[in-house]
Amino acid sequence: GVATRAMLNKQPFWGNDVTQIPGVQLETLKNFNVKELLIVPLLGTHDQVLGLVGVADHLQQSPITEKDVRRAQALASQMAICLEATHNLHLSEQHRQRADSLMQLALELISFQRLPEFAREFVARAKEMTGARAAVMLVQQGTSMEMAASTGSIAELGSGVLRRIGSAVMQALNHHPEAIVHVPSTEILDEANAVALGWQNCTLMRLQGATGVLAGVLLVAD
Repeated sequence: GVATRAMLNKQPFWGNDVTQIPGVQLETLKNFNVKELLIVPLLGTHDQVLGLVGVADHLQQSPITEKDVRRAQALASQMAICLEATHNLHLSEQHRQRADSLMQLALELISFQRLPEFAREFVARAKEMTGARAAVMLVQQGTSMEMAASTGSIAELGSGVLRRIGSAVMQALNHHPEAIVHVPSTEILDEANAVALGWQNCTLMRLQGATGVLAGVLLVAD
């Protein structure tokens, strides 16, 4: 139909006599006494179709002009901006809620006496929930961070590399006061190991106790 045509072509479609428009649903339009029709696609930032806006019949009963089409396109652009902003805000809120859930889960698990078992379960669930390439849980031990559990082959990198990961995580947290920190993987690992593991970016989530003291960190890669 005309709506599909406008979506596929990503261009406005209009007609001053709906009976002469191929593929139009005449019965539906007759119920509303529609004679003229203008359909404009709502295009996002990357030219993707977000929806359609349709208008029918001038109040003055004059035909649809190029000026009307330009006005409708301007209106559609503003509507598309609002739709895309709302969508991005929704995604941002979803990511925030997911991060909050992971933090709360970690704080609950970290309080158990059998920390290693729960830490292993937690990183496995964190990796699955976030769709990450890998997940690592580090706990505060004095002035340093020590790995409590990890997914994949990270633990096989050797004690020296694992100590450097803990040190790099502490350094990143000192430079970034936010609860959730995003850094390139090369700030956490040397380039050779980052390439070997396929890491590009790391997200660090602070795990704070009830008093606000840092208890640990969840690291997820990509």
